[in-house]
Amino acid sequence: MAVRLLWKACLLLGVVVVLEGLVFFFPGNPDERRRSYLAGWRLKHEQLVGRGYDRIILAGGSNVAFGVDSSQVHKVTQRETINLGLLGGIGLGAMLNEVEEGARAGDLVLLIPEYEHFYGNIMYGDRDAANLVRYDMSSLRYFSSWGQWKSLVENAHALARDTTLGLMDKARAKMRGGQEARAVPTIYRSDAFNEYGDVVAHLNQAPRPDRVAATSTRMEGEFNQQALDAIARCARRLAARGAGFLVFYPPVAARYWAVNSDLVRQVAARMPEQWTLTTPEEWVFDDRLFYDTAYHLNRVGRELRTKKLVHRLPAATRVATAHR
Repeated sequence: MAVRLLWKACLLLGVVVVLEGLVFFFPGNPDERRRSYLAGWRLKHEQLVGRGYDRIILAGGSNVAFGVDSSQVHKVTQRETINLGLLGGIGLGAMLNEVEEGARAGDLVLLIPEYEHFYGNIMYGDRDAANLVRYDMSSLRYFSSWGQWKSLVENAHALARDTTLGLMDKARAKMRGGQEARAVPTIYRSDAFNEYGDVVAHLNQAPRPDRVAATSTRMEGEFNQQALDAIARCARRLAARGAGFLVFYPPVAARYWAVNSDLVRQVAARMPEQWTLTTPEEWVFDDRLFYDTAYHLNRVGRELRTKKLVHRLPAATRVATAHR
């Protein structure tokens, strides 16, 4: 009797998992998927693994996507520049795994993580990571640790539930003769990126100070030493391959700094000096220089941040070369 109950329970669990998987990977509207912001990952990744040498590779979250003019980096250094920045929620672990696999001898990797990657479990990824795998299964290879898999499973379950509810709402709307709501155009789409991988769709948009203020909140969670350990592993492996590696701190709004400066300084205090050339304080900008979050610079802020970054690149190249 007990064996039969156990068998039925396992069968039911298997059915639930299969159904949830089908819902999770439900293709939906193909055009919407092609236009989605996450579709930009494939374009960036193809640049990383494509032909080229002696490149500058910018890796990190959306602070990199929104806040660097890679054409200026390319112009000043005369080195091919690739902006891999997308979303911090993909997780620091996946970013490091991807760049570790794709960088080659002579490349210079500039890692610019977000501070949240060092607190709590965001380094393993959140819903953005699950959504990325949902949109592009090939990205799954960069989720290899237990923490990453745990996060994927939890967030995939939540996304499958939300998708199911959404499909039910659409079905009810159709039965009532209503029209399906159309997606509101935003800058978060695949054509927001230029040929370098920079987001440029927001450059002529008016800043959203309300949203910048809303994201200038206190970070949560305990310091995650595994974030630094993952960076150390990546740095060692890239150096062994003949690639340079350095960490830069991200730009943040002054209001964000006011509520998180003590936590940010803990990150800087634990970051080995051989990987850094700057301090977090150097990358604090006025709130007016941000577009819609405490990490996303507007046109003026982007220009200022890029100038500071380019100014540091000669020293960065010398230091990174010395550590190979």
